[in-house]
Amino acid sequence: MKTKAAFFDIDGTIFRNSLMIEHFQKLITFELIDPEVWYTKVKKVYLEWEKRYGDFEEYLEILAGVYLDELKGFDKSYCKTFNGTYSENITTKSKKMGLILS
Repeated sequence: MKTKAAFFDIDGTIFRNSLMIEHFQKLITFELIDPEVWYTKVKKVYLEWEKRYGDFEEYLEILAGVYLDELKGFDKSYCKTFNGTYSENITTKSKKMGLILS
């Protein structure tokens, strides 16, 4: 029997990305952050970084500032409900796929 495993590279050491970037994108996808914020504040530095003209640190710094600004005043009770449901879905799907979570 083969054992399946999942690896979470939360700091971007394996893949050029970070958990904050993924979370920011999810917040926009679910319209918890206005998508216009992406187009006006982040997209330019993202595209430069993606084409390897721009610096990852600059992109991350700008994104982090926008991320923090947008989450100010966010209703924490809604966030807990949303994150709990999201986490439960990930756990359920992972178990169905036979993945071991630790």
